[in-house]
Amino acid sequence: MIAKLFVLVAALGGIWLLVKMLGKIGQQNKEIQMRRQKEAQIKAQKHAEREADIIDLEQDPETGDFKEK
Repeated sequence: MIAKLFVLVAALGGIWLLVKMLGKIGQQNKEIQMRRQKEAQIKAQKHAEREADIIDLEQDPETGDFKEK
């Protein structure tokens, strides 16, 4: 009887530990995805600025659109 109780407690503890670890992994994945999105946005913005410089445009600070100088 006591052995069954210990097995049950160990199983519940293992499940709890697994759920906690999966939660942490999920949180880390969210943070990594957010960083990747920010990096992609920065890269796209820099690319747009380089192209605007090539074709002699300037960026409107209010709207972020490009127009001729």
